[in-house]
Amino acid sequence: MPIQNLEKEIKDYLKPTKNFIKLSRKYQKDLYQQVLFSARQVIKEKPETTLEELHKALGTPIEIAKDYRDEMGAEKLQKAYRRSKWIIIGLSILGVLVVLLAAYLFI
Repeated sequence: MPIQNLEKEIKDYLKPTKNFIKLSRKYQKDLYQQVLFSARQVIKEKPETTLEELHKALGTPIEIAKDYRDEMGAEKLQKAYRRSKWIIIGLSILGVLVVLLAAYLFI
């Protein structure tokens, strides 16, 4: 049975990678595009490919994440992680300031 919605299947298949490797949206999209391209190549070679066969051809989500992480390089990954960490810290501080300001104004 051919695969109906390849994009959705690949997104669902890659969900476990989010817990294994922390990536910015830019790199998440890049990983998704690379896996989608590979999946389309597999289907192009054998149009009647089933979902199980596709999963075997692509590898497990953890293997995919490890390969992507190795390809990406430690320095780039660390830079992306640091940037996202600072964004979270900044938004947290901003949230606390908004709450304190609201408390000050309404008391």
